[in-house]
Amino acid sequence: MIQVWNAECQVVKTVKAHTAPVTAITSSEGKLISGSKDFKAAIISIGSGGNFKLDKLIDISSIDALQNIPLNWPKSVDYHNQKLLLGLRNGTVLEIS
Repeated sequence: MIQVWNAECQVVKTVKAHTAPVTAITSSEGKLISGSKDFKAAIISIGSGGNFKLDKLIDISSIDALQNIPLNWPKSVDYHNQKLLLGLRNGTVLEIS
């Protein structure tokens, strides 16, 4: 879950994208990008008036290239030109189009 706060430090919106704590978050190109201990990465559109829309939820545990590597959650996330870059806790770096 991601919470949006206002200038008075009050939660004004909750974005339900994860089922475990968020471990990495950034915003880029009108998107909010997050990674979580649920082994998922979320790409969320930031709309006008504080509206958020979950565009894509990526299950890291289902990526074929990671099947022989101990699974770890995202420690860092970045997004540029519709490409997602994930740095996992075990040192693995993934680029996802």
